[in-house]
Amino acid sequence: MNRSDTSAAGGPMTVLLLAGWVMLGLIALVLLPVGQGVAGYACGIWIWPSGHVPTSISTLAIGRPGHGLPTGTPVPATALVYTFVTALEMPLIGAALTVSRLWWLHARPATDKDGFATGRQARDVLGQSRLQAGRSQVRPDLYPRSRSALGTGHHNTSDGAPASGLLRRTR
Repeated sequence: MNRSDTSAAGGPMTVLLLAGWVMLGLIALVLLPVGQGVAGYACGIWIWPSGHVPTSISTLAIGRPGHGLPTGTPVPATALVYTFVTALEMPLIGAALTVSRLWWLHARPATDKDGFATGRQARDVLGQSRLQAGRSQVRPDLYPRSRSALGTGHHNTSDGAPASGLLRRTR
């Protein structure tokens, strides 16, 4: 994965993400009458809005189950309907969050920490003695090359900051 390309936020990944969100939204809407049907099946009868699916979806979306069903069809309790709708939509919500997280990891700009090993990983690979031998190159602000720079503590770097690594806050 190329982290230096920060244009991904407006590229094809974004279009795919938006298309995916639209599809997930449509699936979520269709799961409303499916949840109502499963709730009815749990009560002993399968119910489906034959020919009136849009009406059923819109009324289920505002909390009124039973509309769009054939006349005289028994309707399960509202709490039972939405319990089954919730159970059916939870995996969908999990998938949406997973896809969003993957997109965010792909589209976000690189940070200064990307690609760096932790201190433990460096010690495991290089060994403690090699890290100590190269410490003036790794952290020149903490380990200056010569011992004479440690004596007074008044040495400044080329930009005026103290060589000790402590910076004063300016206003």
